[in-house]
Amino acid sequence: MSDASGMIASPLEVIRRRSKVEDYSRIAELCLAQRAEVLVVGHPLNADDSAGPQARRMESYVAGLSEALQSSGVQITVRLWDEHGSTQRAQEALLAAGRRARVRRERMDSAAAAIILQDYLDAHRGVL
Repeated sequence: MSDASGMIASPLEVIRRRSKVEDYSRIAELCLAQRAEVLVVGHPLNADDSAGPQARRMESYVAGLSEALQSSGVQITVRLWDEHGSTQRAQEALLAAGRRARVRRERMDSAAAAIILQDYLDAHRGVL
């Protein structure tokens, strides 16, 4: 999530996938609790910015998520954002912070998510 000014992204919570219904419900709860206006979702595009099979699966997942959020009364914009390099950058940051291998593995997803959001915020600074 970001701070109120939209300047700094930080990890909130890692949702371990269970079922779409449970995932969508938890995401809706978090959006409401955080009073989120935009939900940024990592889009695993290929290096040439084309959408491969994984990106298309994410697009389908996000379409279902958007519909579920609307159905549950959560009015939010859902945006796909290129996640290229986020995992590698998260690993480098955790390594530079001196985190042990076990801790790096545990925090990798949340750190990568914060990087994706930070990239989105940086690209939209002054626009949002």
